[in-house]
Amino acid sequence: MKKAIINQMFLGFILLSGIVTFIATVNDERQTRNKVYELQDLINEANKSLAQTYRRSINEVQVPNAMDAICAAEALTNTLIASSSLGAELISANQIQYTWRDSGTYDVNGNLTSGSLDQFPDNVTTTISSHQQSTFWYKLLGRDSFTIPSMSRALDFTNFDFDVTVYFRDVINAGFFNLVGTYDFDDDGCPSNPKIILDNKNNFAKGDILGEIKASESGIFFISDGYRRFGNYNSSGSGSNSGISLDTQLEFEHDCPTDPNTKPVVKVTTDTGQVERNTDGTNPQYNYLPQRANIYFQEEKYNYDDSYDHMNEIAESQYGKFIAYIEDTGHYTTEAQAYYDSLSTAEQGVVGSAHTFEDWVEYANDNGIDYSKDPKDDFVYVSEDLSTINGDEPWNSDRDFTDMSLNLKKIYVPEPIDISLISADSVITTTCTP
Repeated sequence: MKKAIINQMFLGFILLSGIVTFIATVNDERQTRNKVYELQDLINEANKSLAQTYRRSINEVQVPNAMDAICAAEALTNTLIASSSLGAELISANQIQYTWRDSGTYDVNGNLTSGSLDQFPDNVTTTISSHQQSTFWYKLLGRDSFTIPSMSRALDFTNFDFDVTVYFRDVINAGFFNLVGTYDFDDDGCPSNPKIILDNKNNFAKGDILGEIKASESGIFFISDGYRRFGNYNSSGSGSNSGISLDTQLEFEHDCPTDPNTKPVVKVTTDTGQVERNTDGTNPQYNYLPQRANIYFQEEKYNYDDSYDHMNEIAESQYGKFIAYIEDTGHYTTEAQAYYDSLSTAEQGVVGSAHTFEDWVEYANDNGIDYSKDPKDDFVYVSEDLSTINGDEPWNSDRDFTDMSLNLKKIYVPEPIDISLISADSVITTTCTP
């Protein structure tokens, strides 16, 4: 009897030990699973930090090249990760790596699915090498640790393919009906695919969305008095043009890439089917078509008047000062009037009359006005529609750059990565120093 009781007590002890061991080892396994989740969260946060800091380095800090932006992103991300004990452990053991890739779209494992090389990173992958998770209760069973296998996760981000929205800002003092459009560059780097985004200045108001362009891949052009000089313009009636609209077909004719500096000719197929070119001086219906329908590009080398500039940038935050100085008081905007009212009587005497853009540059320098920077990177593209560089036209230019104004968000594009640092499988060899 006594032996039976002892046997039962011993059996109970064994069962109790088994239950305790089972519960304890389950706790070890739970801690290991939690560690896996922590590592996954750390990877996600690292990728997010890398992408965001890369962009911020370019658009806010304005680093000179893409490699510097990558290194700045890695340095800040390492600091962020090291703020946790797990992150500090990984960095100390060199168990976390970042892989930057150029070209296209990648899956979650970092495999390229589509894209082409452009010498800028489009994707970053954070990898944590295999990690040992120590056990406590499992040591009773002879197991000191679990091995968590290596894990990686990729994040796509497109840095220089932003859709930049173009807004109509205003027309201060222009008698011409300039036609505004966007253009792309083909595989040979030549202007192509023109699209009209503004046909007639009188059809738009401040803040109207005109279109979108791809930063660093597209540009803006305008055709001086294009709405009036092409198609069928009723100058004696309502002033409408039945041949020109946002859907009017435009083409560029040029010798590029044979001659990269060729001046593109505009071929217009109006909505009524009429075909015209802005170099057709024999057109009997519209006198001075070559002179009044010239096309002007952001790429100044394509302009007919030998790279003469017809567009400039003014920071949105300084635009009121610009208008106040450039225009006389009769053409002031609300912002211009506010700036004028803030000046002394003597200063108002200097500002309150019409000036040229060259005068503005000198005035801005003398008064510490930096119109090249804006806190939100919002800029006004101001334009001038005619010039008489060659003396052939009966038209003149007052050089005030208030004939058409568009709002755009400025995107900074740094120097690309040296092609020799990008491998055949699109991996970028970074040159960051610790």
